[in-house]
Amino acid sequence: MPQQVVINGVEFARRSESVSGELPVAGFARLRDRLVEAVGSVRYQLTGRLGLRREALLHLQVTGVLPVQCQRCLERLDHPLAVDVLFELLPGSAELTQEEVEDDSRDYLPVDGDIDVLDLIEDELILAVPVAPCHDDCLLPAPRPKVEPGSPFDVLAALKQKLH
Repeated sequence: MPQQVVINGVEFARRSESVSGELPVAGFARLRDRLVEAVGSVRYQLTGRLGLRREALLHLQVTGVLPVQCQRCLERLDHPLAVDVLFELLPGSAELTQEEVEDDSRDYLPVDGDIDVLDLIEDELILAVPVAPCHDDCLLPAPRPKVEPGSPFDVLAALKQKLH
């Protein structure tokens, strides 16, 4: 498991701090269930800043490749990742207006204290895995030939001939 990275989100944003690195995919326990195998790594960068209204913002970028299972041929599919999300930090008790809920320019992250960066990254990776990944060029498995069932009397006739 990679070393835990914990930040105070509001202070991190206020100081315009940044943290980046490379993390092994095998270190994400909840993500492993969605993968064919837990190999490779992802690169991340988390940058804090204040917005126009002095709100605390975190910008998360994650790149890499996740090995998932193609839902057509059931073979491995290397799914490229490009997570790029902007979070506005809100107190855990804050309520969003309808306008804020409909704002697609950012995601709202309720926080009451410190943020575990690795958990945040894992949450975004889980959301980035497609529900039904498929190769662009794979074909559906060929149907099995349909076998017409024989008459039970044909089976009896074959047994009768074996006995004689």
